[in-house]
Amino acid sequence: MFSATKQKDPEAERRLIEALKARCDAQIHQLAGMAEKAETTSAERAAQRLIEQAKNPKLPSDYRKYAMDEAQKLECAANIKATDMAVHRAMAAALADDKETRDKEVAKIRQFMQKAISLRAPAEFRVGTEKSLENILLSGGVKHTGPTKAKPLDTAPKNEKHAKDGLPAMVR
Repeated sequence: MFSATKQKDPEAERRLIEALKARCDAQIHQLAGMAEKAETTSAERAAQRLIEQAKNPKLPSDYRKYAMDEAQKLECAANIKATDMAVHRAMAAALADDKETRDKEVAKIRQFMQKAISLRAPAEFRVGTEKSLENILLSGGVKHTGPTKAKPLDTAPKNEKHAKDGLPAMVR
């Protein structure tokens, strides 16, 4: 009655592969939106889901490689964008002399930067972020309200007949 070999329907196989590709494409699109918004934790979970979907042996190997590369690239982009946003917040805090906020943002910068580097971020990103960190750590805390050694209190008497004080200048 039944044969020992099961007949495979090529049309059903093709539809299955197209459905798998469509799910992967939808996941890539969703991951791209997360990367644009710099949602690192959501992007990491979405990238893991995409990689799991791409591991399906029914998918062609070239598409599998493409999906995995896209997952890594988009997760890296989310971390790069999050790093950039944290750099701007930290610089604003440093200029406002808010050391507590600055230190929290610097910790976030380092965390996002390390994650992006592990996801193969470009070398220029690492160098630029390290320079930004250096600028942030050296910014702020230098405003003086009173006299300093460099700008002592001006105790010299005012010259009442100075041309800059509103009196007409002497002309020859």
